Amino acid sequence: MFWDWLQEYGLLSVPPGKFPDEVLLDHGYGLTDIVKVPREYRMEPDNREYRAGLDRILGLVHSLQPRVTLLVYKGVLDKILELAFGVKQKSTYGFNPSVEPMFKCKVFAFPMPGTPCTAEQADRAMRELQAFLTDSPAHPFSR
Repeated sequence: MFWDWLQEYGLLSVPPGKFPDEVLLDHGYGLTDIVKVPREYRMEPDNREYRAGLDRILGLVHSLQPRVTLLVYKGVLDKILELAFGVKQKSTYGFNPSVEPMFKCKVFAFPMPGTPCTAEQADRAMRELQAFLTDSPAHPFSR
């Protein structure tokens, strides 16, 4: 769903014969995981695993200084906020302005289907991301 929505909202163009992750850098996007160990669906990392990945993730965010840090899973953002910053309040789908000072960039939680996120919330969040990214002169699909 993540890859499909990036394409549907005009944020990623994938040429025939290519996979979405093969063209991320061409679009100015990077991708990483907080935990580098594959696991079964719905088998979440434990706090020890999250803590081990926090320094790496936050180090990447601070050194690369992205305009937006997008987390595919809102729960991962919630866990980072709790473990790294002591924030107990849950994030929202879409942009999270209250946590931008911690990341020093915009922070976006992808509105993953099959969660408490409604279709309307998901569309609104994706349109906000689309507007933010495509209105930038640095974006390859700028108007």
